[in-house]
Amino acid sequence: MAVYIIMLKEYEDENIVIYKYGPNENTTGKIGFDKKNRKILDIEEVEDNMSKDFYFKRAAQKLAIVSQQCKNGFEKRLIVAS
Repeated sequence: MAVYIIMLKEYEDENIVIYKYGPNENTTGKIGFDKKNRKILDIEEVEDNMSKDFYFKRAAQKLAIVSQQCKNGFEKRLIVAS
């Protein structure tokens, strides 16, 4: 089964970045990254028929990778495809 997750940046400052994420723009949850403590935050889960962590685990992995690579702020839009 192919997985496609869209991540849209909702907010960013020097301490945190927050993304809406999910299989489409109408079915989303919220995930954050605490820049100072370098922790992924599960803010709001995606309401869907998949398991509770299905989208979160994939979005968290993408966010962890991007956090290592970004120098000048996080991108406005990220895509997870596998």
